Amino acid sequence: MKALQGTTRLAFLGYFSSHIVFTLVCDLQAILRPYLYPPILVNLVKGYASLGDPHMSEPFDLWFQSLVVCELIFQLPYFFVACYYLWGEPSATGVYKYPKWFQMLSIVYGAHVATTLVPLFPTIWAQDSIHVPMEQRLLIEFLYLPYFIFPVLLAWLAAADAVEEDKATSTNGTTMNGHSNGKRNTEKSSSESMVGSLLFYFCGIFLLVCAYIIVMNTHMRGGGGTVDHGRSQQNQSAEL
Repeated sequence: MKALQGTTRLAFLGYFSSHIVFTLVCDLQAILRPYLYPPILVNLVKGYASLGDPHMSEPFDLWFQSLVVCELIFQLPYFFVACYYLWGEPSATGVYKYPKWFQMLSIVYGAHVATTLVPLFPTIWAQDSIHVPMEQRLLIEFLYLPYFIFPVLLAWLAAADAVEEDKATSTNGTTMNGHSNGKRNTEKSSSESMVGSLLFYFCGIFLLVCAYIIVMNTHMRGGGGTVDHGRSQQNQSAEL
């Protein structure tokens, strides 16, 4: 597999490095909360769950806990391996091609994670979450979206590169074939640049939405407190 470069490499590096933090701090609480996590981290996840995410709210569903076990056993080690290969620019590290086993593992990872997102999306719209406003449910869906897009793109890049390698090995090493291989490499580099640009554009929108969620949640809590205070005063007046 050809090493990722430029914005594509940086986007995937940011995705995997941040995923390590989110996995250790947030996701693993679904199976390890009673044993490892201090109250400050527990309250952090509970505060996020109060936005209306049914997956991070207690009691945790057994099917979701099973997905988190897969994340701990398979995905988390892969995150560190991916960060190791993505850490440096190929021109600086001299690594222009990833090992074959990493390419195959990337395909398996991308297909596996994209599949695990299939039950997560519809459950946000289940009847248990009907009290959550539509805007908040859409925002929660958007927060999960990167964990579907990045794995799918990674699997696509790794699989496309594997197909190109098979084509290259099945042809004769003529000058004409070398010219066509160079043309395919140029097209692949252009494709990677486009993917990197799209990923960075999406990351920018993602950060803006996260900021909007924080502001909206703070505003709703403040407004909710005002409403609750007004209702309590009305109840007291009625009692008198």
